[in-house]
Amino acid sequence: MTVQQSPADRPPNEPFTDEYFQNPYETYAWLRARHPVYRTRLPLGDGHVWLLSRYEDVRSALADPRFSSSVERAGEGFRNSGLAYGAGGALERSLSKTDPPDHTRLRTLATKALTVRRMESWREPVQRIADRLLDGLDPNNPLDVLADFGSPFAMTVLCEVLGIPLADHSVVRRWVEVMSSADPAERKQIPDAMRELERRATELIAMKRAHRTDDLLSDLVFARDAGNQLSEIELLAMLEGLIVAGHKTSVDLIGNGLLALLDHPAQKELLQSRPQLIEPAVEEFLRYDGPTANSLWRFTTETVRVDGVDIPPGETVLLLLASANRDARRFSDPDSLDIGRKDTSHLGFGHGVHRCLGAALGRLNGRVAVSTVLDRFPTIQLAVPRGSIRYRRSILLRALEELPVRLQA
Repeated sequence: MTVQQSPADRPPNEPFTDEYFQNPYETYAWLRARHPVYRTRLPLGDGHVWLLSRYEDVRSALADPRFSSSVERAGEGFRNSGLAYGAGGALERSLSKTDPPDHTRLRTLATKALTVRRMESWREPVQRIADRLLDGLDPNNPLDVLADFGSPFAMTVLCEVLGIPLADHSVVRRWVEVMSSADPAERKQIPDAMRELERRATELIAMKRAHRTDDLLSDLVFARDAGNQLSEIELLAMLEGLIVAGHKTSVDLIGNGLLALLDHPAQKELLQSRPQLIEPAVEEFLRYDGPTANSLWRFTTETVRVDGVDIPPGETVLLLLASANRDARRFSDPDSLDIGRKDTSHLGFGHGVHRCLGAALGRLNGRVAVSTVLDRFPTIQLAVPRGSIRYRRSILLRALEELPVRLQA
């Protein structure tokens, strides 16, 4: 069967409204309890989208090939909405937007570069970058931990790991912010921002091909598998995809994680007294209020039945990762922050073939940034009333606009 909601049968905050972006969790709870398969308007345009909110449904859909990641499978409503960022550019060929068998080949080549040795080599530079940036902060004055530490930290790490000159960080940062925004005015800037990034990425790839250096981008340029290697357009897509996933999500993991601890002083004190808990703490940040609120768009290739509801072919589907991570059917006391939680099977980095390729770096960034901030500034506190904290209107990300703090009480 299909489903129709009456005008009276609506969640407390309709998805994609200002109220929803500030507090989606009340809406998620309503969806899981009342309409785990919910059809609503797309945030832009005149099309519709189906929202899946329960853990088992979201996890299954992430691994179900009938939910395609390719925009070629999208219906007219989505195509006309202005939400298909990357259309016509290299990003259409990124891992997150391709299906097997192309996805399998691309991921195999990418994992040739993401070796254990490479991942282990990141630890020291990531810690060094965090220390240097924190050394430059004035602990006696309020600051925005995102703009003054989180963003430059994540971008510097990304540039060092990939081998991108630091002079390019502002262009990359702005492009990621535009791409993740739900603001129509900002989204109009996407084509220009993408062309600018693509031009510079092309130059960087040519530079690495001519002079190989010890960085991830060089490893991707020269990665081979059974005689195959990434084409020029695939390299561009891979580089742009890693930049998108690597910067903003790391910033938001740091910001959301620190805010969660400030909201839960007992958990903050526990982590400070037992710093070895930082690994499960980061997993709990990813579950409790992680940086990735939703999956990238999915498109049904045939009729799919979920919880007794038929979703027709060619429909747009959004998998609510943040809702799944608060599902009481899967997690005990899901609305509480518990940095010692044993069950870490959250969907913060996705699941299945599209599981985040940069998860190891994201985790490392979160562990180093949060633990170093707490070690350096154990009395860190909010510099504004909690009620004034605002979240960005981002479709895919759970992202603070800013996080004003006092590093010293």
